[in-house]
Amino acid sequence: MGTLGWEVKDAQFTKLSGLTTKQGEKILLRAESAAQKLKLRAAFIPHPGHIEVDCELEDTSGSDRAVVVSFRLPFDAIGWTWFTDIHERETIEQTRAYHFGYKTAKFPQRAKFNFILYRHDPRWGMRSAAQRYYRFYPQSFKKRTTYEGYLNYAGLERYDPATHQLGSAGRELKDASDFGEGFNFIGHMHGWYLIFHVYKHPAISDVIARVERGNWDCDNPARVDRFMRTMGYQKIWRFFYTPKGGDEEVRHFFRRDLAYAIFPFRLSPNNRHLYRKYVPATEKLSAAGWEPVPYARGSDESVVIERFGTFADRDLHFTLRNHGKRPKKTRVTLDSKALGISAASLKPLSAVDLLSNQTLPLRDGAFTVTVDGDGSLALRVATAEGHAQYALRQADEGLRRIERMFATELTKANHAMIAAARQRLEQSRGGSSGALLAAAE
Repeated sequence: MGTLGWEVKDAQFTKLSGLTTKQGEKILLRAESAAQKLKLRAAFIPHPGHIEVDCELEDTSGSDRAVVVSFRLPFDAIGWTWFTDIHERETIEQTRAYHFGYKTAKFPQRAKFNFILYRHDPRWGMRSAAQRYYRFYPQSFKKRTTYEGYLNYAGLERYDPATHQLGSAGRELKDASDFGEGFNFIGHMHGWYLIFHVYKHPAISDVIARVERGNWDCDNPARVDRFMRTMGYQKIWRFFYTPKGGDEEVRHFFRRDLAYAIFPFRLSPNNRHLYRKYVPATEKLSAAGWEPVPYARGSDESVVIERFGTFADRDLHFTLRNHGKRPKKTRVTLDSKALGISAASLKPLSAVDLLSNQTLPLRDGAFTVTVDGDGSLALRVATAEGHAQYALRQADEGLRRIERMFATELTKANHAMIAAARQRLEQSRGGSSGALLAAAE
C-alpha cells in the first residue's frame, strides 16, 4: 500500500513516508514529504463490508498550489476490466491511467477528503459496486416521496395537487390529470440537459450529486441517462429540456424516459397522447424502484437490460433499451436463483408489456423479444397470481390518486364509495387464488 503526493507543476509523484499506529479498531497514518512540503493524516476505519479512509492533506509551503494525491495498492491489474459506467467497459492497459478525481472544500492550506475500499461481484462490475454502495449509505439514497409525482419544477409550472390544474409558459390546463402528478415544489440541479431531482419541499436539500458541465458526455444520451439513474438510485428524476425538433424527437425522449424511469420534459399539450401512453408506465417502474444489478442477461449485449422491483414484492419489471437505429432481437435469460424465483414459480411465469398490455410467455425463465430501433420495452414478470396481486395493488393506488388529485371535488358520497372499494380490495387480497384472479379481472 502506498500514498503519493504530486504537485501539478512538477509532474512527478513523491512518496509520502510515515508511520501507522492503531487506535482501537482504527489504523492511523501520519506521513509527509519534506521535498513537496506536504503532510498527510489518514484514518482507516473498518465498517461491515467496507473500509472508510478519512484523510486531511496539509500544505506547509504557505503558497496556493494544486496537488494530486494518489492512493495505490500493490497488484497487477493489466488485462482486468475497467467500467466507465454501469454498462460500458474496457480492458485495462499498461499505457493508460485510470483514476477518479474530485474537488475538496476550501480550507487555509488544508484539504479534507475520504474514500472507501470494498469488494464487489466481478460478474456485474460497476453495477455490483453501485448496489453495495447504496447499502453502505442508505440514508443518502432513501426515496422520501410518497407517490410518483414530477410536475411543478421550482414552482414555475404552478401545479396545484388539490385541483390538478397546471400552468406553464403561458399555457393553462384546467385538467392535467393525464400528464401525471406533482408536488408543491420540486428542487433542481442544472447541467447541459436540465434534469431534476424531485423533492417534496424546498427546505429539503438531500442532493446526492451536484452535476456540473463536463461530468457526463452530453453528446451521448445513453451515458447521460445511466449516469443520472446511477446517481439517484430509486429517487424520482425528470427532464426539463424541451425537444426542439418534431414529433420523432419527442417520441425519442419518451423512449429514453421509459428505459430508466425518468419522467418527461415540461408539458406539451400537443403531445398529450404520449403522456397518456408513457407516464403511467414510468410511474409503475419508478414505484417499483430501479436496481443496478438486473440478474438477467441478453443474447445481444447492445440491448441494455435494467431491472425495477423484486419478485418477492410482486413488482418485478425489466426494461430493454436499443440505442441502435435498427431493430434487434434478443433472448433474455433470468437468473431465477438470484431473483428469488422458485422452481415452482418458474414454469407459470409470464411477462406483460406495460405499453401494449400484451402477454409474453416465458420458457425455462427466458423470453425472446425484438426491440425497435431507438426503442424501449417495459415488461412486468410474474405468475398469474402475482399479476393479480399487482393489479389489486394498482387499483388501490388508483383510489388514493383520485383522493389526491380530486380532493376539492369529491363529495362525502364519493369518499364513502372509495372506502367501500378499498375494503373490497383488502378482502380480495386475502382470498383464495381463484377469488384473487376473479377480483383482479
